[in-house]
Amino acid sequence: MQKKWIKSQPKKRKDGSGFDFAVDLKDENKLIGNVSILVDKNNQFGELGCWISKQYWGKGFATESLKRLTKFAFEDLGLHKVYAKCYKENIASSRVIQKCGLTFVGTLKEHSLKDGKFHDCLLYELINKN
Repeated sequence: MQKKWIKSQPKKRKDGSGFDFAVDLKDENKLIGNVSILVDKNNQFGELGCWISKQYWGKGFATESLKRLTKFAFEDLGLHKVYAKCYKENIASSRVIQKCGLTFVGTLKEHSLKDGKFHDCLLYELINKN
């Protein structure tokens, strides 16, 4: 699965359908996570995603990375809107998304299947006003 994902990256960047970025500790040159955006060019929006290694939770890395990714989406890609989802029970992710300026728009009922169980997801969005 990892090989398939790695092979997909150059094509996604080239056609503009997605961008993945490493999150690292600059001083230590250590990978601690990633942020990504899947782009719908026809409708000018992107879905934000973020993963940070558990030992680095609560230190602001997710917030800093998602803010930078949102800026990239609006300034470099010229998107009209970004959105993000998180599991309803994931309070920390919900807070990170809100700190990045996204507004709660609704709950997607039983939207994601994880570990054999369907979970509700919270949906957030931010419209580019520039």
